[in-house]
Amino acid sequence: SHASMSFFNKKKEKPTTLVKACSTGIRNFTKYDGNKSKQEKISADVSNSVHGMKVVFYGDEKTEANPEAADQLANEILSSDLLPLLSGNLGVLAFEV
Repeated sequence: SHASMSFFNKKKEKPTTLVKACSTGIRNFTKYDGNKSKQEKISADVSNSVHGMKVVFYGDEKTEANPEAADQLANEILSSDLLPLLSGNLGVLAFEV
């Protein structure tokens, strides 16, 4: 079945995309305070971005860690406002690290 094949060949997200999606998600999460369903979706999106970053750094059962992409991701994280955003919102975001 062709459809299931394309699912497994899903292109890996670029470090810039992961960092931007995570930062935007965290900002949106706080913006939608009181809207539980919206926050649950945003929290899931942030969790997916964090997981994507973890895979870039460490790899997983399907993907080897990529040192060049990890360097790019680390630089992207450090040049963005992601770390202060994450640390300031860890208590409200539910995700597995």
